[in-house]
Amino acid sequence: LRIVGWLGSSRPRPLSSRLNKPVRKRERFGDDDMIPSIIKDLEAMRDDPSSFQAPPPPSDQKITKEQMELLADPWSPEIKEAANLVHEADAIFITAGAGMGVDSGLPDFRGDEGFWKAYPPLKSRGLGFQEMATPRWFDEEPQLAWGFYGHRVNLYRKTAPHSGFEDLKNICAEKPYFIYTSNVDGHFHKAGFKPNCIVECHGNINHVQCLKPFICGKETTYEVANLQVDEERLECRLLPHCPCKKDVGRPNVLMFNDWDWVQNFTDLQQDLFNKWKKTVEQRRVLVFDIGTGETVPTARRTGEWIATELQAPMIRINPIDFELPRRIFGVSLPIPAKEALSKLWEQVSALRLEAQLKEERKKKAQLMETERKMEEKKEAEEARRNRVITDKRPKPIRPQPKSKEEK
Repeated sequence: LRIVGWLGSSRPRPLSSRLNKPVRKRERFGDDDMIPSIIKDLEAMRDDPSSFQAPPPPSDQKITKEQMELLADPWSPEIKEAANLVHEADAIFITAGAGMGVDSGLPDFRGDEGFWKAYPPLKSRGLGFQEMATPRWFDEEPQLAWGFYGHRVNLYRKTAPHSGFEDLKNICAEKPYFIYTSNVDGHFHKAGFKPNCIVECHGNINHVQCLKPFICGKETTYEVANLQVDEERLECRLLPHCPCKKDVGRPNVLMFNDWDWVQNFTDLQQDLFNKWKKTVEQRRVLVFDIGTGETVPTARRTGEWIATELQAPMIRINPIDFELPRRIFGVSLPIPAKEALSKLWEQVSALRLEAQLKEERKKKAQLMETERKMEEKKEAEEARRNRVITDKRPKPIRPQPKSKEEK
């Protein structure tokens, strides 16, 4: 990021701008695509967290009544097309954001009003999510910081993942898969997905790290116990300590303006993902994008990058930011994750049953053909034996005519 910032500050203006001529932009792959976009997003997050407020959906993204009626039918063309993409894929790459957990009853913190409804004590202080999700509160007011994060820890632990997680697990049951999520709630682990097939790019809120790991030299984490939080005052009574037991700890999640996040565990998960990606590069990969938005688009951009690099289709499930980039082929489902996954699993299970019956009929036909050939071979062998026996049968002795002398 320092190099990018230095390049951005010292790069000379293009010749066309100095000659007062407009710069012609590329139509397909511009500077805002994929990895450069992620770098710009991270720079903006570092410098101005308020710039990451969710933009209002454009007018062309409004869901019409006809679209909702069409998608209300589980056999709609969009659901069928998405199910066919799942059925034809050899591997599935899943990117998931906050929209995946909303149907479980978890807040998505979209806008200050929704955030203050979940945390009324912060409304009187005028603190929004992006102001509160910074490491400085663990230095200045650790009881308030752990009151906020401790309440989230307890909420995520007592909330069960919705049925869409089970439907998604059934969809991926017969294919190699990998999950890349920006959620810190740990619900993919709780739902029973393989731990070595998950990347938590923003960390896991259930783990605690040192507040200043690069000073104390302790870059490890441990799982925090349930916390006692006064929800009315939003204060934590007993503060978790850091792994070195010298200071107050902090959650092992990436925050805004955060330079002390210990990402050892996430790096290990990323290494496993890189190995998985090499094994499926030559296969038909499907990108499954569920509930990722434009507020913090790390998982969203990663899915688009994989779809572009591997020339893979994408299924995007999102009731708000549901549009697909023009360079990516796929299906967009503007409905909530739980409903979409339920309908999609219904279609996929029907296709799998049909394929299973077709395979059974094929095997039965092959078995009948094998039995017929064996019967023909047996009859041919029997006929050959009969010919051999007939040829070996002794011939009758005919009396020889007598010679003239004997007569």
